[in-house]
Amino acid sequence: MARLARQARGLSQTELASRMQIGQGTVSRFETSQSGIGEELIDNLSEALKVSTRLFEMDWSPIGLGLHEFHHRKRRRASAKALLQIHATITIQWHQLNLLQEGGLDEAARFPYLPISGHYPTPAAVADEIRAHWNLPPGPVDNLVHAVERGGGLVILCDFGTSDVDGLSVWLHPSPPVFWLNRLIPPDRARWTLAHELGHVVMHTGEFGNPEIEREADQFAAQFLLPDHSIRNELVGLTPMQLPGLKREWRVSMQALIMRARDLGLISNRKKQRLFMELSRAGYRLREPRELDPMPEQPTGVQRMLERFARNLNWSPVELRNWLGACGDDLQKLASDFTPQLRVVNSEQSQNTSQRSIQL
Repeated sequence: MARLARQARGLSQTELASRMQIGQGTVSRFETSQSGIGEELIDNLSEALKVSTRLFEMDWSPIGLGLHEFHHRKRRRASAKALLQIHATITIQWHQLNLLQEGGLDEAARFPYLPISGHYPTPAAVADEIRAHWNLPPGPVDNLVHAVERGGGLVILCDFGTSDVDGLSVWLHPSPPVFWLNRLIPPDRARWTLAHELGHVVMHTGEFGNPEIEREADQFAAQFLLPDHSIRNELVGLTPMQLPGLKREWRVSMQALIMRARDLGLISNRKKQRLFMELSRAGYRLREPRELDPMPEQPTGVQRMLERFARNLNWSPVELRNWLGACGDDLQKLASDFTPQLRVVNSEQSQNTSQRSIQL
């Protein structure tokens, strides 16, 4: 637990030893169980790592390290150190959520699992079935986070400390699936990332050695967010001037719309390349115009769990935090205290500006 907490804080053994004013060898010995650790050293460790001493009474095994329990949506440049810290952090959060589940105050989710098979031969078929299972109407998904939470999943917004990881997911029965999203990424990318991770959970949980899972998760996301039977007519002969309006309607990136039109055979590869070149010239490949962003989607499931648990046991936030082995603002990180900032824009003016700037 000391090693897991240290990794979650992004510290090396040497850095932790410096904080505790002890030798690095001492840290190494108690992390590898080569020596005991007394009460005074536990208190020192707790203070250095900013965690409750109760955390060191737990027996929480790391999940996902070297296994396929975690699915990531990340860039290739994501460093091993950053991934190690993220894995350790969400391992602790996953076990904390299970403590709340064990209290009997929240039933494990009955989440659908539909691996690709003869009955569901493609990711698109699985996406259509999930939309039907959740009674989603045709057209854009109004609030994807709420749809996932109503379906029995949990969504957590995290500061991963890097922009190289967009999201992760894990589903270990009988617990509900949990989705972590990088709170620093744009809202349209967050929606696509959540749909991508949803595809992993419903199609790939427990699956090993499939080199196609990332492509299949993207195909699922495309059909789930942009179902062909609803969007096809809107993408025929796609032009730059259509992109801002379509982005507002469907709440995905303009790049995703271009790729969807190409994948559905509604534009040629040459037209796709021309549209992407125009986005690049306008400076929109790395960050599309903020005035076109959909409203950020705020999770509420974990917050409700924490509030219900504390209320039923008549616990204060401090008592709940200590029981979960948390400290400082860890509960706020778990429940996500992010509040969308509303902004007033002249929609007609911003639409005209965006359309003019990406015309071919």
